[in-house]
Amino acid sequence: MENDEVHVNELEQQKDVPGLIEALQHPNEMVRLGAAHALERVGDERALLALAGALADPVASDPADTFQGNPAWEEMGSEELTYEVREAAWDAHKMIRSRTRTPLDTNPVESVPGKNPFEVGDIVMQYRRFSEYGSGLLSGPDRGMEDTKWKVTAITKNEVALELVEGVYERPEDNKSRRWHLPGYVARVSSSESFRNNFRGTKGKQLAFDTYRKVE
Repeated sequence: MENDEVHVNELEQQKDVPGLIEALQHPNEMVRLGAAHALERVGDERALLALAGALADPVASDPADTFQGNPAWEEMGSEELTYEVREAAWDAHKMIRSRTRTPLDTNPVESVPGKNPFEVGDIVMQYRRFSEYGSGLLSGPDRGMEDTKWKVTAITKNEVALELVEGVYERPEDNKSRRWHLPGYVARVSSSESFRNNFRGTKGKQLAFDTYRKVE
């Protein structure tokens, strides 16, 4: 597909999802960026896999390039690269998933003394979260965990190891950074000091037991 043959606006008007997905692989960064924005507006779940792949788009811009010739900025250097296609693809992916996902059942699982709510090898999802601000356990997953499923790979005294098997996990970093993880990423869940203070006598793995449940 050559640059002059790509008309993202026309593809969007025609709701040509396969065409927009193809444009998402175009060698021209601006075409890929336009395709990601268009797919967000069209909102078709057929684009989810391609949008997840676009989270690895290699092209980045350096904010320092805007100030070339400015000695003060050049000496300071760039704090962060900007991945515009990745950002647009993530926004589109989140929006489409929010439109199409099945409403989350937030009824808590009854705890059975001496019995874990899941075992190694089970597939689990986060159905509630712990608030570090004194609100206890809240319904719904943490930001970035929506629509993800995880395989339990290890359970120890202090933590539970989980491998992402479905969805895209947006890991919180800081106010400037966003990190996306695809299936295969491994997370380790352990109770924070705040959690242990709220629930006296709990062990490190209890946070995972209280916030994740087995997917039937």
